[in-house]
Amino acid sequence: MKKWIILILLLLSIGLIGVNSYFIAKKGDAIERTVYVEEWIRANTGDVVKSFSTDGVVVSSAKQDVFFEQENKEFLQFLVQVGDEVEAGTPLFEYRVPEQEQFQASLEAEITQREGEITSIEDYIDSLRSYQVRLPDSDVELEDRDYEVEEKLNIVGEKVTSDMISSAITQEIFKKQLELDQLEGEIERYEEQLNNLDTEEDQAVLTEEAQVAGTVIQVEKSLTNPVITIATNELAIEGKLTNEQLQKVEVGMDVRASVQGVKDIMETTLENVEDYPIEEPTIGESSFYRYQVAITDPSESLVVGANAKVSILTEQANQVTTIKDKSVVKEAKPFVYHLTASNKIVRQPVQTGLFSKGKTEVVNGLKPKDVVVTNPYAVSIDKKSLFTTKMKLEEFRPTSFLQYSKREWLELVLMGLLEK
Repeated sequence: MKKWIILILLLLSIGLIGVNSYFIAKKGDAIERTVYVEEWIRANTGDVVKSFSTDGVVVSSAKQDVFFEQENKEFLQFLVQVGDEVEAGTPLFEYRVPEQEQFQASLEAEITQREGEITSIEDYIDSLRSYQVRLPDSDVELEDRDYEVEEKLNIVGEKVTSDMISSAITQEIFKKQLELDQLEGEIERYEEQLNNLDTEEDQAVLTEEAQVAGTVIQVEKSLTNPVITIATNELAIEGKLTNEQLQKVEVGMDVRASVQGVKDIMETTLENVEDYPIEEPTIGESSFYRYQVAITDPSESLVVGANAKVSILTEQANQVTTIKDKSVVKEAKPFVYHLTASNKIVRQPVQTGLFSKGKTEVVNGLKPKDVVVTNPYAVSIDKKSLFTTKMKLEEFRPTSFLQYSKREWLELVLMGLLEK
């Protein structure tokens, strides 16, 4: 080989070494280094739920106590016994009224009182509907407000919109309609008793009827009121809460219940929470508080007395961006290490929300399918760096390639061709 060729090669080698040495030694030069990433995961869309579990039991959701007022009446006999199934209208016991005229007057007075209550409720409903008609269609703050009606509806504050008032009026009318139905039912019962008095020449024998369907669970033969107690056929789950659990719950919270003998998980709501202890408080002992969970669509296999595992959902973030909790560096300003499509590892600030059971809601900073380092404490970067990682063979399935749209495929191909 000619000497001049050897000389050129030698000079090129020296130059290459010199240039690299210059850049390495140059103060302030940002040399991109490669970070090895052992494990990584993708952000997903899902639910983050905080909850706690407690025990419960299936009970009758309500009871009807039946009373017998002995003044001006003579008790004759019970017509039911403990364990009997009754329907609304089933005769429960018989009694006689020796002083018919006095009893008739009391029945007529009861009817007059109920009719007055009905008139008052109907007038109130008319005033509610009149106010609802005057409300503007759009959800704007009102100027012409009926403060008397709003006070009855428990609406307070200056920034009250038409939608808020209209919704409250609709609910109030529904409640008052139920009261009207109950009052009309009472009037029918009193009128039936009056008819029985008219048809009897001597002392009238009357019956007290059940107002609900259910099971007779108590008959008090000593005539101590209530003389009969009926457990309704409507079921609920009942249990007890500790003082700490009581502070976390509100009526209306979602509930998931697994009930003995029922295959499917029951999805329902917390219907009632009593804020007074089940037993009288005692110094040095824990107090417990009764709660009740609604059962709106009971299974045929559901029976009173069945045990239940109840999970009360105290906080929920549904269909949000989520990542594993351990992927977030929890400093004053939380961040993750984001692996970008351009082969960079970036320290990405994130705004986190609810977290539970190892999963964190990401409010801002990431979107679904973004890739982050699973264990951020295993890497350390100051600025953007290149990264390398092992290939996840399980990612290469036929279905994996179907998750990208044509546009996304085009972007990925162009990125691979154009990225230096």
